[in-house]
Amino acid sequence: MNTQLCRIIREMSQPQVPLPTEQSGKLHFLEDIQAVFFDIYGTLFISCSGDIGVVSIEPVQEELDDSPQDQLTLVLGKKFFELFPDCLLVRSSSSVGRHAKLECDMEDDWRKCGHQLIASFRDKVQQIHQVKQEQGIPWPEVDVRQIWREIIGDSDAIGSEKVSQIDRWAIEYETQTNPVWPMPNATDCIDRLGSANLTLGIISNAQFYTPLLFPALLNKQLEDLEIAAEMQYYSYREGRAKPDPWMFQQAARALAHKGITARQTLYVGNDMRNDILPASQIGFRTALFAADRRSLRLRENDPHIAQTVPDIIVTNLQEVVECVLK
Repeated sequence: MNTQLCRIIREMSQPQVPLPTEQSGKLHFLEDIQAVFFDIYGTLFISCSGDIGVVSIEPVQEELDDSPQDQLTLVLGKKFFELFPDCLLVRSSSSVGRHAKLECDMEDDWRKCGHQLIASFRDKVQQIHQVKQEQGIPWPEVDVRQIWREIIGDSDAIGSEKVSQIDRWAIEYETQTNPVWPMPNATDCIDRLGSANLTLGIISNAQFYTPLLFPALLNKQLEDLEIAAEMQYYSYREGRAKPDPWMFQQAARALAHKGITARQTLYVGNDMRNDILPASQIGFRTALFAADRRSLRLRENDPHIAQTVPDIIVTNLQEVVECVLK
């Protein structure tokens, strides 16, 4: 199954290059780093939105025109009915229980379907976030497979074959709304750090398909890159998303069992609020990755990060190696 999903990611992905930022680097050697953890979207992978597609896609406009968003709704609607030709689709989150079969034979119908899919997806995510926030989780995360099962239909009724199609659809949706490509020097950076016997890890807002980016686009499993399973933290598994410090706390506990302190750990990410703030709160040293203006998030007007300063600022992943290894 994963092999098929990797193939879909590979076939739907196109090469990209980072768009330079105006941010200057701030480089110096960091003493006694024993572990390096990475963000994924906007850091190890170029991301057109800078984050996972669950939170990145903008609300769709009601008008249908020739804009890129209009083309996105067209592609999504057409692909949806290729995968689910007999599906009953919920028209909106407010009409749960009222289904209508859409006969999509023309482009206008596909656009309307794509518009409906995006709106329903966003509405369902926002509903779940609101419930979780009321339960005391400030930055909740969803599993997109469950969201799509609820939108498309009852999971008990659609059967295992169509559930597998839901996995495929979730990837189709993500690759259309948030195209990604490996960041230059990502593999070399990880290889050099791993060869120096540093403990490597991932802390990322992510979904089930996120770890598949590595075999799909880098031809390497995370374990091949010396990133052990117990050092991988993904928001969809934890039910909590950055900037909640929860995943950083879990990582710090796991590192402590290996005799590595928070101060001996470097976290690399592209977002001052989602990455640098929670990492520094736990005591990690931090590297702001400022290589691509599409994903760099300085958040200069956010009062929560007014006192937050990254230890280093890098504009190339090779600079992480230079600041960690003598």
